[in-house]
Amino acid sequence: MPARALSVGDILAFPLDHGWSACQVLQVASKRVEVVSLDHWSAERPTLAAVTLRPLIIDHHFWKASLHHLNVSGPPPESFAVLGAAPVLNAPKPCNSYGGWTALPLQADLQLRWNAVPAAARAAFVAARDARSSVTLRLPSGEMTLAAGLSKIALEFGVRRDSAALHIERAADFDLGALDVLPVLLSVSVTGDAPGLLDWLRTRPLVEKLSWRGALPPRIDLRGTGLRECTLDADGAHEVVVPDTLEGLALTPSAAARWDVQARDDGALLALRLPYTCDGDGVAHVTGLRRARSLTLSGVGALDLRALAGLYHPRDLCVHGAPGELRGSDALAAFDALETLAFWRCLAVDAAHMPLLSQWPHLRRVDVVEALDAETAALKAAWGRDKRVSVRSPRDAAWARHHGSQPFRQWRDERKRADVGAAFASASKKLDAAGSDAPAVAKVMQGFVKGLTRAHTKGAGFTAAEVADIEAAWATLLARTAAVDGATAAAWLARGRKGW
Repeated sequence: MPARALSVGDILAFPLDHGWSACQVLQVASKRVEVVSLDHWSAERPTLAAVTLRPLIIDHHFWKASLHHLNVSGPPPESFAVLGAAPVLNAPKPCNSYGGWTALPLQADLQLRWNAVPAAARAAFVAARDARSSVTLRLPSGEMTLAAGLSKIALEFGVRRDSAALHIERAADFDLGALDVLPVLLSVSVTGDAPGLLDWLRTRPLVEKLSWRGALPPRIDLRGTGLRECTLDADGAHEVVVPDTLEGLALTPSAAARWDVQARDDGALLALRLPYTCDGDGVAHVTGLRRARSLTLSGVGALDLRALAGLYHPRDLCVHGAPGELRGSDALAAFDALETLAFWRCLAVDAAHMPLLSQWPHLRRVDVVEALDAETAALKAAWGRDKRVSVRSPRDAAWARHHGSQPFRQWRDERKRADVGAAFASASKKLDAAGSDAPAVAKVMQGFVKGLTRAHTKGAGFTAAEVADIEAAWATLLARTAAVDGATAAAWLARGRKGW
């Protein structure tokens, strides 16, 4: 953070993923600062004399050429450096846009990446984006008409799992080059064996997001692609080589999966997400990313945080419970580079062993949301009234019982896990109110079935194992009431099922 208050004309330099850019302060008000991005890039932090004093015009992706000009609040991040003052640039019109300081490096990075894409690909993108016409995609099963401006697509090879995906029985029957009729394609989701996928991606520099699950090859080399985000989900041992341009990597850990990642500086440029870490299985099965700048664990049930010590050294750590129960919080003291820490829906966070804030010298923000009452109170007592800390939405024992006793926490599909878990929690709570009133119990249980059906329709259906979990949850709910007999309740479930 700069040592003095910002003034009109100040030039601030800020780091990008690769290099530096800059902005200028146009106005300073009591609660906002008006800034304009500058069309500057340099490999090293610039001096004031070296900064390009020309406004940055944003025209990447879906932006129409416009000045990157906005109002921001609060002090700039520590990574921003005030270089000095320069004559104030003239803005063509008043600024009505508002955002955060982080929008400046984000847009500068996106514009740099866009400028590096071959001109022909950019022109095709813009033409299809603005044309609102349709194209014909040739599939082994026949032709399909799609919008030319389609930006994402899901492909499924072999076994049919996702009704929303384009199903192709044999990968050998489909040439991925057929997708070249979609020049606005930014995101591709693939399930199953897809030979040639990575070679095709190297010809499509504007495809920036890949999700690939199923039969993945043992070596996955992402270099030469334009990917910014990649999600990989498979069992077995895999070697993954990532380019410096990759920003986010999600790997599904499990006892049966091994991920050996080759990345610059042990992943210092990467945000790593482990999206299914239920009881910590496989957290230690990811190697090569000790310095990943951020680590996000989701779907957490019971997790000992000591399992992370020595494996990762992030600046940002976020744990999403499903809901969760954490142990070994004293291990977090080893993460002395932490800038942000967040626990969401981790009912037990081991507050008794949580480090003091002073043990994280670079800390900017802590969020603890939906922890148990006692855990919340203990954290507030230990951390005091520090402005960097937000401990909110405490949960009582009843809430924990409704949300924590469901068997869906181990589901790998995050959306289905959340939807079905919410339906169970709602039914559990309503059963408490229904008591022994048979009509009220019937309404609750039938509502639970409707919630399950909605989740089934929104998602990719239920697997046999998931149906077994649903039936177990049904039995768990019924065991809490004697208002109806099992045969009657079984009939409700049978009538309510829609294709599952």
